[in-house]
Amino acid sequence: MLLRALLSTTLIIGVGAEGAATAANPGTGGSSKTAHRSAPVAHWDTQVIEPGTEVRGMNDLARDSIERWRTFAEKRGYRIDLDPSQRILVLSDESRFENFSGSMAIIERVLDETESITGPRKTPAVILRASETKDQATARKAADALGFGGQVFTMVEKGSLRDRRAVDARLAEAVARAELTLHAPFLSEWMADGIASTIAETCTGRAIIDGEAVSMRTVQTKVSKAAKKADRLAVNLFEIGGAKGRHDGQLQEAEAMAVMGYLQQYQSKSFSQIVSTLGRSEPLDQTAKYKDEERVIRRHCGLDALSEIERALQKGRAYRP
Repeated sequence: MLLRALLSTTLIIGVGAEGAATAANPGTGGSSKTAHRSAPVAHWDTQVIEPGTEVRGMNDLARDSIERWRTFAEKRGYRIDLDPSQRILVLSDESRFENFSGSMAIIERVLDETESITGPRKTPAVILRASETKDQATARKAADALGFGGQVFTMVEKGSLRDRRAVDARLAEAVARAELTLHAPFLSEWMADGIASTIAETCTGRAIIDGEAVSMRTVQTKVSKAAKKADRLAVNLFEIGGAKGRHDGQLQEAEAMAVMGYLQQYQSKSFSQIVSTLGRSEPLDQTAKYKDEERVIRRHCGLDALSEIERALQKGRAYRP
């Protein structure tokens, strides 16, 4: 899955008070990959955002975020795109993503999917879809030096645009994970990964498992074969969470996606409550977090919920409640 594969290259920063102003801009340090350009690179709701101009309908915090990143974007050849709801600001290599309409449509679909578990936010989350590792490193240093009111998420996107589904899935997972981090910060890694993968598959037709773009059908088939071999009556959240140091990371990621996909599809009325309860309350004992997860799932889905989830994993695509 994207986040497990890129944990070492994904930065989450929350610095300073919301909306804090600064005179600096990301972009100092390092050599630019393109010459400095005077052409505007910021876009919002079909409009090109010129430096220093008022834009009707755009809030001040969104405008401030754009200006903070403008120097970095112009020096390093990135375009800036703010989604219509002003919740996500994306920086992408302009030479690779000249037409951003497809990416923006994915972002909007992801935000629609996460709406039931997200809350209001004034400062947009910033996602840097870097095409070079050095650009990511420069952005890290710049963001560390600035008082951002929101949070910054970075990833490296070097995939071939011919494999569009994989590129789109990685973007969808990044947006979903950003929203989960902001609104459900105490959610365990496996749950957040599973939800992000499920949302990406819903929005793009693919999720990233062990670095590969796969469909839910493929995941269900893989998990079903493994579940049938397992000698257990109920799904083991302790193992899926990686607490036992499992080495089969690919299966672990697939199981996480399958479990969260089951809850989202067959326990839709309880799904947002489960995520909210576990994601917004700090657990009393981190080492026994899986016990909280079991308790909350049983509370909202019934005492036999874990056994039913295991049955769903075993049946795969043939499962019926």
